[in-house]
Amino acid sequence: MEDQRRQELQARRKALQEELASPLRESAISDALREAAVPFELSQVGLWTPPYLGISSSRIDWSRSPAPARTFPSETLEDRVFAARSFLGEVAAPSDKLHFYYEYNYTSLDMLAADALRALNVLMNSDNEIWITARPANWLIEIYRYGEARLALPYDPKPAEQEAQLARQYSHVGGLVDTLRAAGISVDLFSREDPAGPEQPRGPVMHKWRERKRTVGIPVARGDYAGLADRLCQFFAENALEIDDIAIDPGIVEAPILVASCAEILAHPKPIMALMELRKAEQSSPVANNTITIFPKDGSWAIKIVGDGPRWKVETTRERA
Repeated sequence: MEDQRRQELQARRKALQEELASPLRESAISDALREAAVPFELSQVGLWTPPYLGISSSRIDWSRSPAPARTFPSETLEDRVFAARSFLGEVAAPSDKLHFYYEYNYTSLDMLAADALRALNVLMNSDNEIWITARPANWLIEIYRYGEARLALPYDPKPAEQEAQLARQYSHVGGLVDTLRAAGISVDLFSREDPAGPEQPRGPVMHKWRERKRTVGIPVARGDYAGLADRLCQFFAENALEIDDIAIDPGIVEAPILVASCAEILAHPKPIMALMELRKAEQSSPVANNTITIFPKDGSWAIKIVGDGPRWKVETTRERA
């Protein structure tokens, strides 16, 4: 009898450990959607927020964000359904893929807008805060925060403002981009505000982020470009990462995200690391940084190169083997 009880406890413990280890969280919402035969997918994206919204304590800080474009009350289920239907009717097409995230449940769901609209009574039946987004769209719907539903839309700059913004962004990476393009390497630039750009890693939101972050190998001496390239190539080889394009975040808030061939980037470490070196005051962009982040276009992991005095350290959020 004791052996049977022990086996039952071990089985329950194993099941709980597997549930806690999985980034895909089930909930009463997902159960109800299955019962109603509404198609959906569990997701581990978590809460994605457009870059123009301020974030504080893992939530949207509206005091540091543009005012919502629309608001509705959301005290009751009927209120929430009405607000979601109204907002989605304004910003989403039936074929758009929507992403729902529920606070505290940590549940993320992906589904077509057409399916979501016929299941709003299920999707909105939650006392937790609900966020709805759709990549590459650049809007966000927030429902139930203090009984209010909000629709966030990006600011639409005037042509002159947009041209000046692009010029400022390019000034931070122009040296690298010009060098790579002169070598015949194709480089695409994406504003951080551009939803069509690569998915930017959100380190602390990633599943088991604190366990994943680590230093890869021994830090190399600052200026050892060949050693740095070897470290990065070793990382890609050890993790069997076969990707064509890679994104680079120069570590400056106003700078754009660069996307280029992974092989070409690894073959040109010197111009890339020049982003981290102090620039002379007379140059057009005197801003310096001490980190560069390299990541795939889906943002599923990241490599961060950190300037640490006389060394370059290589850290990653990639899952340990």
